[in-house]
Amino acid sequence: MTNAKEKLEQQLALLHQQYLDRLQQELPLLQQQLDQLDSTTDWRPLVAKLLASFHTLAGSAGTFGFHELGQSAKALELQAKNWLAEAQAPAA
Repeated sequence: MTNAKEKLEQQLALLHQQYLDRLQQELPLLQQQLDQLDSTTDWRPLVAKLLASFHTLAGSAGTFGFHELGQSAKALELQAKNWLAEAQAPAA
């Protein structure tokens, strides 16, 4: 039983590290997309893409113990939903 538990813990640690590695790549890309909002007139496709990314991040962050990141992503997801629902361009 201990061997199975150790193996599971190793697998979870690996998943956690892979998630951290993915965040290091994805967070700068999200920032770049947010920065593009200032310079685009066709903002809806970009906001829709951000909405999907924030939704995914909100769910996955909590799973891996990053609760504050998950809450921030959820707030950004809701903001993106509001922009799309109100057809209101994001303000700088």
